[in-house]
Amino acid sequence: MWAALRLALRPCARAAAPAPRAYHGDSVATLGTQPDSSSAIYQENYEQMKALVNQLHERAQNIRLGGGEKARARHISRGKLLPRERVDNLIDPGSPFLELSQFAGYQLYGDEEVPAGGIITGIGRVSGQAELSTGIPGFCAISLAAAVG
Repeated sequence: MWAALRLALRPCARAAAPAPRAYHGDSVATLGTQPDSSSAIYQENYEQMKALVNQLHERAQNIRLGGGEKARARHISRGKLLPRERVDNLIDPGSPFLELSQFAGYQLYGDEEVPAGGIITGIGRVSGQAELSTGIPGFCAISLAAAVG
């Protein structure tokens, strides 16, 4: 059976590689202008974008808290670290951690709050190596620590 399968697959392995994809970046026109930062439209757009960015930062900060005050207090009263504290303890001191899915499940359940969809995913340094952590908050730190050794 395996010999027949290998023979059937061989022609695919010998097939000619496709030609490289042609990109026509040189033929694309570029805009040679700069925005007029003193115009009223620019100032209006700038202020709107600034307000949206501030709103995004506020929401991200709220998500970083990891839930309501009552839930956090209950977690701490049991002698447990909060999930992001576990991640902070896991990554190398002073190294950055890029969290990828802070807004996973944002407003998915209406008024019910599920910060980051109940998971923490991100990229950080663990024992000098770049690692991607994913999964349930209590599990990801444990699994990464076990994998790193």
